[in-house]
Amino acid sequence: SLLRNQELWAAMRLAALERNRLMNPQDISNCVVGFSKVDLLRKDLKLWQSFCEAAVAQLRHMSPQGLACIVNGLSRVHPSRWIQPVWQELAKAAIRLEKKMIPQDVSNCVKGFSRAPSLRQNRELWEALGRAALAQRPQMNPKDIENCVKGFSRVELLFTYESLWEALGSPREKPKVEEDIPPPPPPSPESPMKRSAARHDRT
Repeated sequence: SLLRNQELWAAMRLAALERNRLMNPQDISNCVVGFSKVDLLRKDLKLWQSFCEAAVAQLRHMSPQGLACIVNGLSRVHPSRWIQPVWQELAKAAIRLEKKMIPQDVSNCVKGFSRAPSLRQNRELWEALGRAALAQRPQMNPKDIENCVKGFSRVELLFTYESLWEALGSPREKPKVEEDIPPPPPPSPESPMKRSAARHDRT
């Protein structure tokens, strides 16, 4: 499978790191979505820090669709969930683009933002997404509704928003959802002594 081809993805990763500052918003969105599906890269802190910076730099030019794809993609990868300043900037962009979202944008934003623990108390964000969900509910397909129900159910401050839950046709009971992944430990560079010992062991 191409998703397990280490040489291919190593080359793609290197190219992305070299060029992501030259990418336009759609390029960044496509790369985030694609790379986030590759198990080999999901814990690559350097890669995701780089794409977080590139995404924030292009936020003013981002479409609702591009933003929603980036939010959903970044939420799949463990390191980026804990880069809090990035999520705050993404949240501001989502609030600004609330009225331009289509159902899939709302669905992806709700799903993605709800996976970032630092945002679950951001009332302005969740009220904006709640309004967007209500506005787009008639056009939502079953998958969009499912994503919204699961995402909103992670956000306790929305439990009293009866009109939202009635529109989604779901009880307010919190379903079982994936547990939060703890922040990654800081990298501990290997000491020269350990590297020397490792080389000695191999000989």
